[in-house]
Order: sequence, then C-alpha cells, then structure tokens
Amino acid sequence: KDEEAAQRVYSSIGAPVGQAVADETVQVYDGTYDEVVTVGKPLTLQDASTPTVNAFDVVADNVTIDGFKITGGTVGGETAGIVVQSSTSGHTFSDNNLMGDSGEGVSIKSGVEDTQVKKNNISGWDSGIIAGGQSGSVDVDENCITGNEVGISNGSFFDIDASGNLWSAPDG
Repeated sequence: KDEEAAQRVYSSIGAPVGQAVADETVQVYDGTYDEVVTVGKPLTLQDASTPTVNAFDVVADNVTIDGFKITGGTVGGETAGIVVQSSTSGHTFSDNNLMGDSGEGVSIKSGVEDTQVKKNNISGWDSGIIAGGQSGSVDVDENCITGNEVGISNGSFFDIDASGNLWSAPDG
C-alpha cells in the first residue's frame, strides 16, 4: 500500500516487500508464488486468503509472517520454510502451514532473540524447528509439530521455551 492506502497488485511477493516502507503491512492474496522472499526491513506479511510461497529469508528485525502455506525453498544453501538470520530479533511467525519434505521448517540462526513461533502447523521436515548457534531465545507455543524426523532441535546455549504444542513422529 502507498500513503493514500491504495492497493497495488503484484505477481510476486518480493516486489511489494522491496517497495514497502519499514513497519508497513503487506497483504498477500491467494495464489502460488514460486519464490524465496527475502525480508530486509521490519514488516508484517499477512495473508488475505492463504497464499502459497516457497520460503522466507528473514534478515531484518521485527518481521511478522502470518497465514501462509510455506512449502520450502533453498535459502543460503539449505532447504527450509523460514530462515531467520543471525543476530535479529522481535519476530512473530504465526498461523502458517509449513509443509515440507526435507530440510527445516523454521531455521533460527545464532543470536536470534525475542522470537515467537506460534499456532503453526509444521509437518514433513527433517527438523520442524531448528535453533542453532551459541545463543538466542525463542518461544514455541501452541503449534502442531507432526510428521517431522525431529520436532525441535536445539543448539548449545539456545533458550527455547516450548508450551502447548502437539507433537508426533513421522509414523504417528
């Protein structure tokens, strides 16, 4: 949206993300977006009708991703749904369906702080959520983490607070 609140129509998610100003909300409508979206500024990406995207690469603080179907893509040489790059903070990932067949559903790098992963369905990954590196903090609440080889994998000295999640292995 621009300052007059006019809606613009795009055929990708990356274009409006690149043109948005910090702290803006980008609404994404139904469709299949065959792309890895890099989010390099504080933004809220919100579904307007359950869009499908390959992956998100989060490189800025204060990013919210809400209501997407995420199938997995290559981010920095790894297969993942959402990759949260090192030393960022203030993220919320909620109400997403992360449905993969390998890699990590949510990959959180070293030094990520004050991040919430909540009310998502995370299924079919090697690791549903992986938090790596030497330090960081993430809250993992009220997710359905099923059908992954590993539900949550935690690196050394990474603080994960997990509550109210539903867990199961790939074979039930």
